[in-house]
Amino acid sequence: MDTTELMQTIRFRLNINTSNFEPLNKELEILALATIEELTIINGLDIDLSSPMIYSFVADYVVFKHSNSDNKIVMPRHLQFRLHNLIIKKITKEVENNDDGSTIS
Repeated sequence: MDTTELMQTIRFRLNINTSNFEPLNKELEILALATIEELTIINGLDIDLSSPMIYSFVADYVVFKHSNSDNKIVMPRHLQFRLHNLIIKKITKEVENNDDGSTIS
């Protein structure tokens, strides 16, 4: 998964106009990859950055995590709402793809 464009978006949203801040760029890249892994493993989401909805959510979530590195603020409601919608969309798709009509537990 190429995250170059995602990193440019994150730097733009954090108002970082140059790529000369190598330590910060590395930190942001690690945070972005960790966030994608968290959403995949913990939340069970398929992170497809070609989807504008998922791309935007991941960028916003990484910016929030970077800006809130001291963990004094809980996840904002708009991020919680979007994450819950992605999870519901995933579960709905699983139920629709279930051949025998039974529910997924």
